[in-house]
Amino acid sequence: MQGLKYEPMLKLKFRRMEIGMTQVDLAQKCNVTSKQISLYERGRCFPRRQTLNLLAHALGCKVQDII
Repeated sequence: MQGLKYEPMLKLKFRRMEIGMTQVDLAQKCNVTSKQISLYERGRCFPRRQTLNLLAHALGCKVQDII
């Protein structure tokens, strides 16, 4: 049985790419691994509220803009 899948966070990926940031760059700014960023973007897991806030801050946007 496969694990639970979430809706991919495509807005997160598009925003990250729009400002020219790599998954590694974003991960470093948010104190997570680049693998975690990849999992969020592919919908394999969903970040906690605190991580969502860090992601939005690192991307210069609101949480609503990336979910």
